[in-house]
Amino acid sequence: MEVIRENNNVFGDGIAFIKEYDFSKANSSHNSRLNAVTEVATVCYASPDKIGSQGLYDRLANEDIGIPSSAFAFIPVLMDENIMNNFIFDVAVEDEVIPDYLTFGEIITYNNKKYLLTNLRALLQDLGWTTDYKKAEKLSEKYFNTSEEDIEIIKKFYKVYKVKMDIATSKQWNRHNFHLQELSRRYVSGKKVPFDFYVDEKMQKITSVNDITEYTGNYTTQEVIDICMNHYYASLEQGVKPQDARRIIPQGAYTEIWTGMMPRVLDNMLKLRTKPKTQWEFRQLALQIAEWDGWNED
Repeated sequence: MEVIRENNNVFGDGIAFIKEYDFSKANSSHNSRLNAVTEVATVCYASPDKIGSQGLYDRLANEDIGIPSSAFAFIPVLMDENIMNNFIFDVAVEDEVIPDYLTFGEIITYNNKKYLLTNLRALLQDLGWTTDYKKAEKLSEKYFNTSEEDIEIIKKFYKVYKVKMDIATSKQWNRHNFHLQELSRRYVSGKKVPFDFYVDEKMQKITSVNDITEYTGNYTTQEVIDICMNHYYASLEQGVKPQDARRIIPQGAYTEIWTGMMPRVLDNMLKLRTKPKTQWEFRQLALQIAEWDGWNED
């Protein structure tokens, strides 16, 4: 998956970044699916050497109580009206149940023609993945998007970003109905991926008096972070698992998140998060996306 454009200084500290990726060909073949799924999934365990791994792909395929990992939702699937009408014959759900490809899909219009933009995870579920995943995967190959027009439409309407932001901002980011894969500090300790911290200009100037312990004195924000992290690493040395030790990590720690956005979700996020009253950090991300996308509220 190629980077289309990037801003590596979005918070002005030289650490936070946002990068837009081209996933328009992610559903053009099995290998394309494999590479896209494993690329977004490897952020969770910080294991880029697993990108393109068939073994990882197969494991992710049945990761979530027998259904595909949410990484499969990053594979956009485009259907025109003829394909949608034919797809219903492959669907393995009961008549009264709304299929996932519709529930998680969105009707879009391009050149006066209607299409359904959905995702591979939903598609596989509807094709009977939990009953016979090999059969479902084989059936799904009928729905590759290989034409230049399909690829052009997907590129226009489905957006994928990789973002590095502080945990506090990510809590707001993740409230939107995005497709998400995030660096997991449950599994990835600071020994494997060292921590970076976001300290805004206001907090850089703050000091506090420690009158809680016998070690009195004034502490800067950075010194408070250092105390927390010393405690974190001491916990690891004393046998505490990263998933438990992480609770002491300050909210200013940076995380990395892959994010896939369908059109309505993207538009709603930009309407809310480009407003002047929005948290500054989130607004910088939203404004950058709006600039790249040529978006305006009209």
